[in-house]
Amino acid sequence: MHKIICKQFSRNKTMATLITAILLVSTALSLTSTPTASAHTPAWQIPTYAFVNVSPSPAGVGQQCLVVVWLDKIPDGALVTNNIRFHNYKCVITAPDNTTQTITWDTVTDSTSSAFSTFTPTQTGTYTFDFSFPGQKYTDYAYSSSSLFINDTYLASSAQTTLTVQEEPASSGTNTPLPSEYWARPIEGENTNWISIGSNYVYPMGAAYSFGSVRYIPDGIAPDSAHIMWSNPINFGGIVGGLNAYEEPNSPSTLTSITGTVYYTGLSYETKFNNPLIINGQLFYGLPHSNNGAGGGYISVNLRTGEQTWWQNYTVNPSFGIVINVDTPNQHGTIPYLVATQTISGAITWQLFDPVDGTWVFNITNVPSGTMSYGPMGEPLIYQLNVASKWLALWNFTQCVTNGIANSLGSNGWRPVGNVYNSTLRDSYSWNVTLPSNLPSTNAGIGWAINGDLMLGYANTRSAFGQPTWGGVAGDSSVAYATVWAVSLKEGSRGSLLWTKDIPAPSGNITMQLGTVDPINRMFFVSTKETRQWYGYSLDNGNQVWGPVGDTRGFNYYPTVGSGGVAQIGYVAYDKLYVGGYGGEIRAYDTKTGSLVWSYGGDGEGNSTNSGAETPWGLYPIFVGGICDDKVYAYSSEHSPNTPMYRDEMLRCLNATNGQEIWKIKSWACVGGFSDFGFPTADGQIAYLNAYDMKVYSIGKGPSAMTVTAPNTATTVGTPIVIRGTVTDISAGTKQDEPAARFPNGVPAVSDASQSAWMEYVYMQKAKPTNTVGVTVTLSVVDSNGNFRTIGTATTDSSGMFTYAWAPDIEGSYTVTATFAGTNSYYGTSAETSFYATAEHATATPQPTAAPSIADQYFVPSVAAIMIVVIVGFVVLALLMLRKRP
Repeated sequence: MHKIICKQFSRNKTMATLITAILLVSTALSLTSTPTASAHTPAWQIPTYAFVNVSPSPAGVGQQCLVVVWLDKIPDGALVTNNIRFHNYKCVITAPDNTTQTITWDTVTDSTSSAFSTFTPTQTGTYTFDFSFPGQKYTDYAYSSSSLFINDTYLASSAQTTLTVQEEPASSGTNTPLPSEYWARPIEGENTNWISIGSNYVYPMGAAYSFGSVRYIPDGIAPDSAHIMWSNPINFGGIVGGLNAYEEPNSPSTLTSITGTVYYTGLSYETKFNNPLIINGQLFYGLPHSNNGAGGGYISVNLRTGEQTWWQNYTVNPSFGIVINVDTPNQHGTIPYLVATQTISGAITWQLFDPVDGTWVFNITNVPSGTMSYGPMGEPLIYQLNVASKWLALWNFTQCVTNGIANSLGSNGWRPVGNVYNSTLRDSYSWNVTLPSNLPSTNAGIGWAINGDLMLGYANTRSAFGQPTWGGVAGDSSVAYATVWAVSLKEGSRGSLLWTKDIPAPSGNITMQLGTVDPINRMFFVSTKETRQWYGYSLDNGNQVWGPVGDTRGFNYYPTVGSGGVAQIGYVAYDKLYVGGYGGEIRAYDTKTGSLVWSYGGDGEGNSTNSGAETPWGLYPIFVGGICDDKVYAYSSEHSPNTPMYRDEMLRCLNATNGQEIWKIKSWACVGGFSDFGFPTADGQIAYLNAYDMKVYSIGKGPSAMTVTAPNTATTVGTPIVIRGTVTDISAGTKQDEPAARFPNGVPAVSDASQSAWMEYVYMQKAKPTNTVGVTVTLSVVDSNGNFRTIGTATTDSSGMFTYAWAPDIEGSYTVTATFAGTNSYYGTSAETSFYATAEHATATPQPTAAPSIADQYFVPSVAAIMIVVIVGFVVLALLMLRKRP
């Protein structure tokens, strides 16, 4: 059996990844090349053959290279699940200046007898690599007691190769530039640098009122414009309609719409568009059934087009996803799953489905409860804390499926399809450690787990919607302080106590609440409910660094749409703590110092959340729905919307660095119960449910199309011609029934500045804006001499049309190219046409004459007529005389 082992390594973030096939080893050949017998005397002296390879060669100074060494033999019985291996490989590297360095492998970890290392040359010239194996008696190290090679020895061997080093680095694979044109999934396998624009959304950002919720999406890009890609109804929505002022007997209509009643949104307790997921450019979400948030089935739609790809009627809808990187000796790559969780007889079961078609794949039963995270390969991890019994354990999804680390390394280690795994009967834990005996255990829990670093825990607290809180109760000293502590998650010190601190609540019955963490700046945060303030503490020692800070409006007492009696809620990204609430402002605090970096809301152009008389809040409540690509997406909502609903609520996009408004669009935007969940964002798009019409909207950068025409008949040099054409939006939404009927010639493309009002007009039945500005088109020609010239620019109007006049300056055929370079709303496009210009003919310029008199108009024509008659008479007489000649 041939096995290919691939390794990936990189010198730093700026260096392209070097992927090298290390070795082809024929296990069968290596075994059959050694004599076999049931017993043998004397012992065999088995020859070995050494090999060494360095690549790339030639290489450049400072370019990382891969050194691979191997033998033709494999120790008898060597498997990935045991430690029967060769030992003491050595490679001596001699540089052009005769200095040396040595790479050693005390134990060859690979079961194929191969080993590798990286090497970076620092000189030009020729490097020499001398690899040697000193030989090894079969029983010198771990061996199989049933082997036929008990008394035998693998003999020493060596090999040599060279590496040529030059100034210029060796070339690597071609990187396709990031797209300047419309693109869609799948991302072609060679375009590895496109990872910066592609992303998935697998673990929904939970309800803001639930402890542990986040809003930061660290990878991928997000929309810079309010351009709508498509909208799909999820329920009947919007105004019901009807003007009947009193009840008519047996009337075919009702009085339900007199006050502008809308169809039921169910935003308060029947959650809709709950736990949406995005994997590989597909958006997954459940459909409601009547006023229930679920029960209508579960669908997958194309994130770019909104087109349904499949529908399944699950008993329980998936609540999160997995995109796990499977890396075994013979399997490499990611495998995605949708995961539905349910409790059966007190035990948690995970049902895993295939995102390609929604079909069932496998189950895991008896999944433990705890704090979930994802590991470095995308595998779900569950931290389990038992402070009373003083232990901490880590359940690992991968180990459950493969039944332990050893089996996960098997050549066919990932074969879950069709299986049901009982987690308690498998080797499902990565580790289990004992905690210090002095760790407090009253109302203790896991605050935040930072994989491979530390765990922040708490004790002596009470819970409000799962939030660890303390203080705020007069005369109750048991909740006057919380104990916050940290234990190490690092290998070698895992479970050891790093520090513990008691954090007292301020006087005056102030309620404090444990907040989020900043693992980069090494901070964690505590907020207050009554005074609406924040404190910052060090993750490394628990000491207070700053606070209290904050001076928000009184309505920020209600920090989330669902509220639930919690204190202030904040989200960390880009060294800032972002805070919103019913107060109508979003504030960004520096996580290191607590200083206010910026605020958004109140009055002012580009900074207004003023609701006037529309709401009782004065300012529209504003909450953080997502933070991605250096942008903050904020929305307005309310716990229990009345009918008719408040008007002019907005989805807003803010610059995460300075708080400046980038765009906004009218929408009662929401995700999940109470509109309190984070917005799914991936592949440059963001999706949400608009309660104004109960449609799911997707916002992102869309495709465009262009036409251009020039005269079909030849013109002359120097005579102006008119070049005209159109630029249209061809996103999938423009082909849906209503837009397609209203815009039979296509939806015009408009500028980013006009985008929001235009999208509201196209998709939300708002009035057509009167100040729409189109997009810029660049016009160029290639003349009959092959010369390329840009002849000018034009701007489209609200119908999408542009015109431009230009006079050709030489004779011959012309090719005209109209180019729309694209904006934040659309990818660019272009179109061509042609025309022909003939040479200009010179003519005499007529002399000016006086205006004719009355005599000229009557007498002159009469004389001219008489003269014509006389001339004709002379001609006839001459002809007759010629005939009479003899």
